[in-house]
Parts: sequence; C-alpha cells; structure tokens
Amino acid sequence: MIAARNSINWRDLMPRRLIRAMGHTNCLAIRVSPSRLSHFLTGDYTFAIVLKRDDRLRRRFADYLYHYPFSFRSWDLKYSDLDRVREWKKDFETQLRLGHVAQLSYIWLPNDHTDGATKKILDAYQFMAQNDAAVGRVIETISHSPIWKESLILMEEDDAQNGPDHVDATRTIAFAAGPYVKRGALVGDRYDQLSMLRTIEILLGLKPLNSNEAMAAPMFGIFTDKPNIQSFTPARISERIADADRERYRQLGP
Repeated sequence: MIAARNSINWRDLMPRRLIRAMGHTNCLAIRVSPSRLSHFLTGDYTFAIVLKRDDRLRRRFADYLYHYPFSFRSWDLKYSDLDRVREWKKDFETQLRLGHVAQLSYIWLPNDHTDGATKKILDAYQFMAQNDAAVGRVIETISHSPIWKESLILMEEDDAQNGPDHVDATRTIAFAAGPYVKRGALVGDRYDQLSMLRTIEILLGLKPLNSNEAMAAPMFGIFTDKPNIQSFTPARISERIADADRERYRQLGP
C-alpha cells in the first residue's frame, strides 16, 4: 500500500505514438498519484497495487487515461446521474465540434442501483426517476446530432441478480435505440451480457476477447433493415423526481 502511493509520471507510460500525436502538452507532464487514481476509479487501492506490478498494464492504462473524461464522476449515489449526463454532453459536443466522435463510448449511469429502502439521499422512486430522466437526455442528445443516422445505443440494468421474476432470478432487461433498431418492439430472444458485447464487437470489426464471447448469440433480433432516422423526444419525467433533479433536467434541455 505504501509503495502504491508513489507518483507515476504518465509521460513515461504513454505510448510513443500518443506523445508524438499530442505534442509536449502540460497534461502529459502532470504527476498523478496511483493510489488516488485507483480510489477515484474503483473505490479502493487494489488497482494501484496491480499497476505497480504490471508494466504492460500501466502502458495500456495510460492509453486509456488519454480517453477518460475525469469530470465524469464514478460510483457516488450523492452525485446525480443528470450531472453525469451534463459532463458527458460537454465531452460529446466537443467531439462533434472537432469532427472526431469516438466509435465507442461507455456511459455509466449507476443510480438506478438506488440506496435500498433508506432515504438518506433520495428514496428509491426518486433515484429511478433521476436515472430515467438522465437516460432520456442521452438518447435525445445523440438522436438530434449529426451522427444519429449511424448510431446504436445499448443499455442494460444494474445488478441483475436481484429481483427474481417468474422465469429466473438473474433475468434482466435491456434497451436499444438507433435508426436500425426496431421501434416499439419487445424482443423475446434469449440474450445475455456477452451477447451485447459480441454485438458491439461485430459492429466495430473487433475480435472476441475470449471463447465465451465468440460463442455468444449476437442481438440480431433487435435490428431492422428499414432505418427510421426520426429523432427521439423523451417522455415526460416522473412526478416523483426530486426538485433539484427537476432543475438539473431543465438545464440539460435541448
């Protein structure tokens, strides 16, 4: 733990191609505490220990850091998903302005996890209303952008192991949106998380990471060959939403 607190100069870890591409910018000269970074990303210091031991991982992680928007808060139920969307939207609009939007973006809106039956922060209904409103703003923003006609949005629920239904305790829901996604359709094909990953890999021309992904069923059942490029307008937000989140939602308006 003590060794993990030593600072790392990320310039030394950056792949040479990135250093050449970015030039001698101040951000590369900043010395970052791995322990603080580990705690920011994962909530503990174990990742810092692994980084200390694995040179190959450090270099790959440095490449990852180049693409990570540090204004986007990780796990913290006190931080609204609508504030996360605000930071994502800033980054997305910057990419649009520069004419270089990432082929894959991973957006984490974790507050549908809720805080159980407690009401120290919000009650469960308010958390869900907040999360629904945030998801709606993300889809609305992308669907009104120039990249919408070639976009696909895939969503899955947090903590699928809780809340059994009449089929299985690990069954969960997934949502999809995009011009080539069937609108208003309920697809009952059997898919899992690996199916979603495999679908993304196929669309981006990536090889499976392992045999489990290679054998996963792609989510072909959600697609149509007749695209609908009409943009999305979010449904009215829930009456349960907290007043502060209602104002955040208004400020995120189109």
